[in-house]
Order: sequence, then C-alpha cells, then structure tokens
Amino acid sequence: MQQNTIDVVSSIFRGKRSYAYRKAVSLFKRFFDELDDMNKKYMLHALEIALEKWDPSPLYHFLSFKERESVLQGIEYRLVDVPFKTYPGSSLIVLPRPSKNVDVFRDFLGRQDYEVNTREGHPPSIQDVSDLLYYSLSSPGAFTSGVLRRPFTSFLGQPVIETYLYTALDGELYRKLSHYLPHAHSLEVIKEDDLLKEFYLATLDGFFEESYVIFIFTVRYNEIFTNHYHRAYRIALLEAGSALSTFLRVVAALGLKARVSLDFIDRHICRHLELDCYSEFPYALVSIFRA
Repeated sequence: MQQNTIDVVSSIFRGKRSYAYRKAVSLFKRFFDELDDMNKKYMLHALEIALEKWDPSPLYHFLSFKERESVLQGIEYRLVDVPFKTYPGSSLIVLPRPSKNVDVFRDFLGRQDYEVNTREGHPPSIQDVSDLLYYSLSSPGAFTSGVLRRPFTSFLGQPVIETYLYTALDGELYRKLSHYLPHAHSLEVIKEDDLLKEFYLATLDGFFEESYVIFIFTVRYNEIFTNHYHRAYRIALLEAGSALSTFLRVVAALGLKARVSLDFIDRHICRHLELDCYSEFPYALVSIFRA
C-alpha cells in the first residue's frame, strides 16, 4: 500500500521540479507512515481523486497549514505590519478586525510555524478563527485562488464545508439577519455562480451608490473529521478568505472601493437562522461604494 501511495504522490507532481513540490512529495511519504490503517485508506482515496482531477483539494485535511502551502505553491505567509492594507494599483482598502492576540499570531507567522493551539478533535476557539480569517484576508497567500468557488465541498462524497455568499439580503433570511447585521441593504439573493456577472451588471446600470455583500463561512461537521475537524476549519477559512479577496480585486478593478467588517454570529443565532453550523461562525460584511 505504501509504495502505491508514493507512486500516486509522485504522479501528481510529475514534471514539477521546484523545491516546494519536491518537498511536498517528501511530506506525503512521511505523513503517510504516521496514519492508522483507516486514515491510510482515506488518504489513498483522496490521492486517487487528486490524481484523476488534477486537484489537490481532497488532500488538504491531511496537511498542516504550512504543509499545505508547500504543496500548492510554497508561499511564505508574511506578517502584516499595519491594521489595514491598501493593495497597490487599486483603490481598494480592506479594514479587517485584528484581535487582542494579534502580537502572538505575529510571532507565529514570523517563525513560519503557524499552528492554531487547539486540542485534536476540537474546533479552534472563536478568537483563533478571528485571527485566522484576519490573516487569510491580509496575507499575500490570500490571492492564491483565482475564482470564487466553494472551497472544499466534499470528501468521499460527504459534504464537509460550505461557504454561503449572499448579496445582502432579501426575503425571510434578510428579515432574520437584519436583527444581527445592522445596515444590511435588502438586495436580491443570487446564486454563487452568478455573483460576478450580476454584480458587474448592477455596477454598469448604476444600481447602487453603496451596497453590501455578505460572505458567511460555516463548516458542516462530519464524523470522518473527528480527528481533523480543527484542521478542516482552518483550511476552510483560508480558502474562504482567498475567495473573498478575489471578489474584492474584482471590486477594485471596477473602480469601486470596499470596506470589510469581520464579525461572528454565535451558534444560537445560527440555529435560529436554520443554518447548519457546529459552533459560532464568522461572516464578512463587505460594504461596496463608488470611489
């Protein structure tokens, strides 16, 4: 079985001569030896999917934050020295909300050894998630995703992580959320696949002077991930931050400005909204306005 795994890993990265990709193969070989038999079976299946579709995402939950970046592009996450960031060549200003522990996380990033301090099998604390989302939006690695997409929708056919994108907000969900998201405008809810098209058309038509898009990030708990839940959550937020950053770049390309406010809706409100989430979950309220 192990030789089969090594062959699959080598096939995935065939022709990739960079140090990051060679290191990725080494990481997989080492990591595989540490798995129990059941997880070896899961990993083999994930590798086969990755090879077939040329998509490494089925492998993400097996990797640490640092390992996953080695697999993808070897990107080094750099700390952000200011509480806001203006992206060069654009009018876009992103104002994330750093936490009280921001200096601690700076230290982690400075050592290139960023790990959320959680017990195995438990999700990160709400503060850990806040810091993760903050850095996923403000670090260079936030731009690794080129499209808006659900970041990690299935593993072995099971729904795992869901990213909800709403233009804020219409109908019953708007009425529910309006109690918790002040100043949200009632706009039509559109499907994720149509988001950029609808947003672009609305911009051309002068549909708004100031509008909002709400990104709601949540995780669907799955028993497969009992021992990997916090890792899956961490990766989900990084991917969600990447998708949000991509959207913000489109906003900037259209000559608009955007402000981002990060906050959390707790599990009680989550249940009230009939959204499937394991604990508190973060959302980003993006205020879009003309420059």
